[in-house]
Amino acid sequence: MKKILLICFLIIINGYAVGQNVSVLDQKNGFKTLKFGTVRADIKDLKFLKTEYGVSYYLLEPQTLDLYYVFEVHFHKIILGFKNDKLMLIALSKTENFNDPSSSNVLIEDLKYLHHSFCKTIGESEYIKEDSGDIYHRWYGETCKLSLSRIRGKGGIDGEGNPFIDVTLQVIFNSYIEVS
Repeated sequence: MKKILLICFLIIINGYAVGQNVSVLDQKNGFKTLKFGTVRADIKDLKFLKTEYGVSYYLLEPQTLDLYYVFEVHFHKIILGFKNDKLMLIALSKTENFNDPSSSNVLIEDLKYLHHSFCKTIGESEYIKEDSGDIYHRWYGETCKLSLSRIRGKGGIDGEGNPFIDVTLQVIFNSYIEVS
């Protein structure tokens, strides 16, 4: 009986601890100084890209280089999404071009490092690996979601006749809350 109670207690405590960690996403409410619900006019260094399904996307070219880093990984691009002129999506990405289309380990070390770092901070993720080789890790809070992915792009032939493939590493923070 004592063993059963102990096991139940440990299961409850473990579930509670994991649930508490995911609330870190909700507490952060965005990424670094970029907070969900911020009015577009309050964010400087934006360049309009496009509007799809009522969301306007902008390239952020910040003066502070700190925004390009997630933990120790440097990203090349930051895209912000605004609905009703309020921030609801933050996407960081880096794309590498490789001459070996069969390469399956491109950007894997960065992906592993980021996954490990997020797991230490937030808890375990949902994991999806598609037949294409694309890898997704997702964490869900009550008000926002974090997605970490490695996506193999289309390959091709470069100007010198060599095969290549683009691989993109993305970290996306987005809010569930409909901003009015």
